[in-house]
Amino acid sequence: MFHNSVLNKEYKRSVTRLICGAVLCALAVCLLALGAVHFGKLKKNAIHLNDVIISEKDKTGRIAYADIQGYLQFASYGDDLGYYIAWDEDLFYIMRLPTVSGVLRKKYRKRRSLMRSLP
Repeated sequence: MFHNSVLNKEYKRSVTRLICGAVLCALAVCLLALGAVHFGKLKKNAIHLNDVIISEKDKTGRIAYADIQGYLQFASYGDDLGYYIAWDEDLFYIMRLPTVSGVLRKKYRKRRSLMRSLP
């Protein structure tokens, strides 16, 4: 296309980078769409938390949701777990959930340990 070989190489390099970027963007959009569909299926099969609490069946391993209107962290165990009071229209719940800082710290620790093991 160009008569100068340096310009021709740079043009080809930029075109291939644009194509790779477009392919990666399309892949990211597809993965986001698949995640949204999977989350929608989980939400469709989930039971409201009030129904799980009231039922006499085994409660372990059940997928449940609650329409939380607000929450307040009142205690923490180390840096990884937090205890929350959460509420919806009808009930108050005490929940034990991982804290955001604890989740991020675990990911950082794994990444650091992997980097240390590399030569």
